[in-house]
Amino acid sequence: MAVAWHSRRNLEGWVTDALHYAAEGWRHSVQISEYGWGHRETPNDDPFVVPEICFHLPTFRIMLRASDTPERALFWLLILVIEELKGFEYRWAMSYFGLTYETATIYPDKRHRVADSKLQTSREEIRELVYKEVFETLVGYLCEGAPDYGPSPLPEIASIEQELKQVLKDGLPVGPQFATADLVGLLPDEEVLAELFDGPHPLGPAARLNTFLTHEINHFTVDKWRDAARILFACAPGYKGSTLTRRREGAALTIPGNRATTTTGKREESSMSERHFRGEIEPKIVASLAWQLYAKKLGERDDYLRSS
Repeated sequence: MAVAWHSRRNLEGWVTDALHYAAEGWRHSVQISEYGWGHRETPNDDPFVVPEICFHLPTFRIMLRASDTPERALFWLLILVIEELKGFEYRWAMSYFGLTYETATIYPDKRHRVADSKLQTSREEIRELVYKEVFETLVGYLCEGAPDYGPSPLPEIASIEQELKQVLKDGLPVGPQFATADLVGLLPDEEVLAELFDGPHPLGPAARLNTFLTHEINHFTVDKWRDAARILFACAPGYKGSTLTRRREGAALTIPGNRATTTTGKREESSMSERHFRGEIEPKIVASLAWQLYAKKLGERDDYLRSS
């Protein structure tokens, strides 16, 4: 699941959930060493996966550069921030997260008992401490340097394909009704988008979407279908406002290996039927374009993570 947050409090909520998972989502099968946690499993015997929110935190990414796995990066980061705690809070937090030799190989609920017996504190007092004080302190350290809002989650590939099929019916340019949340969500940042405009920068989402889609289709990554894609989406000269059937016929003529035949008059027709093109080639063009748009936005988000 992609994570996104719109406020500091929202971010801290994500990180709090991740800490609970880190402490209570692991089984006792871990082997701890000077290098960090060894093999850890979830209660369902699935390999532990570092929560995605961690990769958005500058503190975690710095530790990740010095570690060979995300698990060890999280291990050492937790120890680092827990060391900022003092006395009772430090000892309990180390036990709670299974960061000591004594608690690393037992279930989370038994870790609580170890902490209770050593510190002679009731279970209720321990839980109140961890939720109100320890977690608040740890989350504060972990979120240090992180932005107050995060990247929006990306739409599903299947949703992008469906939206592109709607655009395909009339071709480009599209009207405001086609500026859906999924397609507008794929638009690049303002600085990148501004480079695509020769004149004044339009404010409307439909105008931005038309410019962006035209640019991406003109730079379609599948070379052998680039001309077909330009005709199919009415980006090529002479096809703006034409019917989808005419655009399919024109696109079929550009497919490598397809023979062109001349019938009555000077009209050029394709030996590939419009039905064959629509059923075999067109879906692949749409799917490839959807992946191209998705990958570009994903790359932009990765750049954001590296620079934040």
